[in-house]
Amino acid sequence: MDANLPYEASYALQTLKEAAGFLPPGDLGTLFLGAILVLVALVVVFILKRVLENLVVGVVGFLILKYLLGVNIPLIPGLIISLLFGLGGLGVLLILHFFGIL
Repeated sequence: MDANLPYEASYALQTLKEAAGFLPPGDLGTLFLGAILVLVALVVVFILKRVLENLVVGVVGFLILKYLLGVNIPLIPGLIISLLFGLGGLGVLLILHFFGIL
């Protein structure tokens, strides 16, 4: 199979074989390493999914408050807070605006 590949592809395949050579196929460590990497990937995706949802909802809520409802919230600090803390941050901004702190 390697004989039909162009030089760059065969070199890349050889480099990949050498890089993956530290764990031989069929080794129990390979199985555990693969399972751990899959679990880490699932946890990261699960956590980032919630972070991204919070980010999008916070920005949309900020834009609705600022431009549709006309609440006078500072643009840059309000946008940063809504990006980081989502709707909870917007609630704090509204409370601060109500008491005249913002």
